[in-house]
Amino acid sequence: MRLTKRLVFLSIYCLGILDGGLGTLRASAADPSDSEAKANASLEEVVVTAEKRSSNVQTTPLAISALRGEDLEARQINDIGGLAQAVPNVDFGQSTGNARISIRGIGYDQLTVGSEARVAYHLDGIYLSRPASVLGTYFDVDRIEVVSGPQGTLYGRNATAGAVNVLTRNPTGAFEGYVDVALGNYDENRVAGAIGGAIANGVDERFAFQTVSRSGYGKNITTGVDVDDQHTVAFRNKVDFKLGDYAHLLVSGDYMQENDHADGFHYLGAGSPYFTPLGFVYGGTYPSNPRDTANPLWPDNHRKFYGFSADFHAALGAVDFQSISGYRYSNYRLLTDILGAGIPVVDGYTQGETSDQFSQEFRISQSNLSWGDWLLGAYYFHEHTNGFTEFPFNREVLRLPSLLVQGYFAGGELNTDAYAAFGQSSYHITDETTAVFGFRYSAEKKHVIDVLANDVSRSYSASNLVIPNVTQDDSHTWYSATPKATLEYQPRDHLFLYATYSQGFKSGGYNLGGVQPAFAPEKLTDYEVGTKAEWLQGRLRTNVSAFYYDYNNLQVSEVVGTAVQTVNAARANVKGMEAQITAIPVKNVRVELNVGLLNAKYDQFLAKDSSRLPLGTLNLAGNQLTQAPRYTVDIAAQYTWNESIGDVTVRGESRLIDRVYFTPFSTAAASQPGHDTENMFLSYEAPSGTWTGSVYVRNLTNETTIGYALVASGTFVGAPVIGTLDPPRTFGVEARYRF
Repeated sequence: MRLTKRLVFLSIYCLGILDGGLGTLRASAADPSDSEAKANASLEEVVVTAEKRSSNVQTTPLAISALRGEDLEARQINDIGGLAQAVPNVDFGQSTGNARISIRGIGYDQLTVGSEARVAYHLDGIYLSRPASVLGTYFDVDRIEVVSGPQGTLYGRNATAGAVNVLTRNPTGAFEGYVDVALGNYDENRVAGAIGGAIANGVDERFAFQTVSRSGYGKNITTGVDVDDQHTVAFRNKVDFKLGDYAHLLVSGDYMQENDHADGFHYLGAGSPYFTPLGFVYGGTYPSNPRDTANPLWPDNHRKFYGFSADFHAALGAVDFQSISGYRYSNYRLLTDILGAGIPVVDGYTQGETSDQFSQEFRISQSNLSWGDWLLGAYYFHEHTNGFTEFPFNREVLRLPSLLVQGYFAGGELNTDAYAAFGQSSYHITDETTAVFGFRYSAEKKHVIDVLANDVSRSYSASNLVIPNVTQDDSHTWYSATPKATLEYQPRDHLFLYATYSQGFKSGGYNLGGVQPAFAPEKLTDYEVGTKAEWLQGRLRTNVSAFYYDYNNLQVSEVVGTAVQTVNAARANVKGMEAQITAIPVKNVRVELNVGLLNAKYDQFLAKDSSRLPLGTLNLAGNQLTQAPRYTVDIAAQYTWNESIGDVTVRGESRLIDRVYFTPFSTAAASQPGHDTENMFLSYEAPSGTWTGSVYVRNLTNETTIGYALVASGTFVGAPVIGTLDPPRTFGVEARYRF
């Protein structure tokens, strides 16, 4: 905290000196009037499509944060983890390469394959169901929108907590493109680029790519191999067909592949006073640096994701029609270790998942009517998922004669068919007041075939067939109707107020490999008010929202013996507020402040903690929800010189975040204490805009922070805390050439 205060005061002091002491240098610009215009410009208008139509974010009745592609590039935000540092009340972690996005304390906290998130993640309008597949989509981005709160009346499915919409750049008729090269510590080299333009009469195309190669943030001290390195390649191609004056078809395809030693578990300490981590029992060695591992061979991380989409848009008289079809393929396989002690007592922990999904959405709408606007939609989603978790182990851990046996296997296949009809309409009550009503009806069927095996008799062989102890073949269908009502009030230009009542639904499901009855759906009811205002001729923007969630039947993972099961916690409530303040207080200076406050607690929840079994059933009422820090504060300040040789900008950022718990038991062992991190950037843009460059440092003070942690099953492996770490200090240079 003291470091953050010093940075903030230092930034303000330096900005004051720069503003007062460099007037002579600024006056030498080739065109003083242009420089003066830039220096005194009001805050930029941000246009979003979060409500399936283009609207100014300042008159959109949602708690929404939008970042342009230029903002992401300037701040070196290359993944969802970096994005979380720019949005209030958003937390991010990852385990086994699955993104764990939480908005307002509601996110992804399940531990098994086949699970789905509560934050709906969309790539160019296509819902990505697999949490593993969202990590490779951040290149050639036009805009990212983060919407908080239930969004069922306008989105495909599972938008209980909110939505992240990634919109990549579309082709245009003009020939354009860029090449971007970045070099950083840990031997990082990142090359990205795009090229596009008209390829035929009425046909435009854009091709984009990105490759990343980086050595590891740590070492496997047993083998000497890097861990948490990165080696990825990705590309995307879009073709836009203009079908006459009133219709067009946008076809897109993308591909991403990764082969490295990332996403494995790290040993983070002992997790229970009742058990000793098995590595100590058998004389293993844990690394002194938490960024290192001590695995006999691992980790190995292999991923492949690709997809295709077709977006058809037509103006049918006064009515707009849109059809969005999408196919996604996802495959990953991670081999890691749950002991991390350099001994082969457990012969690797493997998690794998393969998914094929198809979605189809139809929408018709009409806007700018004298009385308001309306939208109707229908949605279908189908997915087939295969997944498994397995780890062979030596029977010595069970105090049996030594033998490497097949051990634990949980897996199977899961089919999902989801249908929905939704709509939303606005009505202008007066010139200043508008009422918005929305409704969604959902039907979702899931069919599971899964097995669970604990095989301690057969010697391990990768070719052995699984002999299950228990199997399941079951299906279930859930139905839900979720409404939304919003009242908007705009008493004058640049002042907008709204109040919303809405509900969100996440269907029930199966814990793939858990061989358990279906768990029940979740339902969230949101009461929210907000205000959006601009002051001082557009130089100050203040957006504030407050909300209360009534949350029923939370789906929570817990470890029972060696198996992971999903249960429904009875109830929770979430109270909070968010404030986003942006200002240009004096010439050339921009200041940003984002504040998120949360009080997210279980009302009723009884569960056993496998790492503290002697305590019996615990009453978790009053415990914080997972990934629900009580506060997040983001502070940023930047200064720009407008010179004849180009624009130079210096920017500093700081994030303060309270303690984050990763399990419902709210134990210090499986949590990340409150901390602050700082980033610094120095960027340059040529007068023509052709060349840009930057120097950056992220995590300036090299904080070691936990992205996700859990306490492994107590009786079996001795309750070690295992998890993943956020990146250390990274720095580098980047240059981009646009043509």
